[in-house]
Amino acid sequence: ALPAAAAPPTPLACRWLPGGELVAGFAKGEAGSVWAWGSDLGAARCIVSGRQLIDCFGPSRAGWLAFGEGERVGILRLVAGNLPTAATPRTLYTPAESAGDGWQAVTALAWSPDETALAVGLRSGSVLIVSVADGRVIQQLTPLPTAVKGLAWAPEGRGIIAANDRVIRLCDASTGISLDEIEPGWTINSVMLASWADDPASP
Repeated sequence: ALPAAAAPPTPLACRWLPGGELVAGFAKGEAGSVWAWGSDLGAARCIVSGRQLIDCFGPSRAGWLAFGEGERVGILRLVAGNLPTAATPRTLYTPAESAGDGWQAVTALAWSPDETALAVGLRSGSVLIVSVADGRVIQQLTPLPTAVKGLAWAPEGRGIIAANDRVIRLCDASTGISLDEIEPGWTINSVMLASWADDPASP
């Protein structure tokens, strides 16, 4: 359990690390934080604090943590079995120009399958693909008309699903071009891809 506080934080996301540790991000105004539990799930410890976490995603399979903090994207490498007690994430992306109105705030994140790029969804509806190596924007998808609610990469890395609150769109990751979209008729809060192994016993 987390230490007691006047107001409970809002959980954003959690992931298991390869070594069995659990890492979770929480939002609480400007005091968002990331907490970690050892493989024995004993006492929790704070590894990132004092962040205005708008959206938190990660860590991925390799132990990367990525999160949006206002208009900034931060990343942090988490080494299984050697989690820090306090860490300063590296800034991966900030907009070249900002009007300061929150229009370019980060609202969704998704790692590429090979973990060399991060898809970044903004309140403006823009979706950027950012290189993890140097923070360059290497592609921009056809923008959505309103804030991005969710992102998901296809397993082979060639397609990206982007959604706002009413439209789910499939885009080509290499060109940014929209390939197809559907409007299911209900409010969309997030998206994910699921895969199933072939079952010879299935009809």
